[in-house]
Amino acid sequence: MPRSTRPVEARSGGAAARLSLQQPYRERNVTTREGSRESPTRHALDWRQVKWGKWAKWAILKGEDTGVRSSDGVVAVSRIIEDYVEKRYGVRPRYMPNGASVVPPRPPGGIRRWGLEGNDYILTVGRIIPDKGLHYLIEAFSRVRTALRLVIVGSESHWTEYSRRLGEMADGRVIFTGDL
Repeated sequence: MPRSTRPVEARSGGAAARLSLQQPYRERNVTTREGSRESPTRHALDWRQVKWGKWAKWAILKGEDTGVRSSDGVVAVSRIIEDYVEKRYGVRPRYMPNGASVVPPRPPGGIRRWGLEGNDYILTVGRIIPDKGLHYLIEAFSRVRTALRLVIVGSESHWTEYSRRLGEMADGRVIFTGDL
């Protein structure tokens, strides 16, 4: 029976290291006990986040390095991560973007607390970190003459210089909702 690659959810380099250290001396392409191969998923360049100190960043990078070099393959959820892994490690990851289910529209309800009616805004959802490029979005939106509002849903673990800068960049049409 052919072996399959089992994507292993590894949101940070540290998780990838743990997966690899479970079998520290195994050779590449060796079948695991479950009959599949390890393939950690890269979701973000966690070591770049400002919330981590020097030693935490080092540990995340070491885990990332161990995970990439000792796994059967790597899955990247974005083209940016795909390019990063290939340039840094010389490994071509498999690109598998995250998906979402499309749900039918609902009548506006909860959005009214921000003065919104339903078709009067542009929405972005995600963590508020530099990797997401919200500063580019806010800058571009500030140049557009429109009655639409820009709604930014998401947060970060704590207020940072980046968050403060985004707030300063935003005009009165930008709404930060925090986590919903």
